[in-house]
Amino acid sequence: MLEVLYAAALRASELCKLNWEDVDLARREVRVLHGKGNKERICPLGQYALDSLFEYQGHYEQHWTNKPEGSRPVFLSMWNR
Repeated sequence: MLEVLYAAALRASELCKLNWEDVDLARREVRVLHGKGNKERICPLGQYALDSLFEYQGHYEQHWTNKPEGSRPVFLSMWNR
């Protein structure tokens, strides 16, 4: 979380709302909506953040057993929500 937060210069609320659909690993960027007027901004990711997301993605898939339809949050709570 900290690598992505720092690398993309995200606000904590933006990080918590981040979904996998908002992450473009090929283009090395994340798309976030910020509160004022739901304006979209594209934030680049550094290599450390990308490496962390790649490593975390495997962990995520193992623990996200109840995959509901709709958005898939990047970061899960300790209750896998």
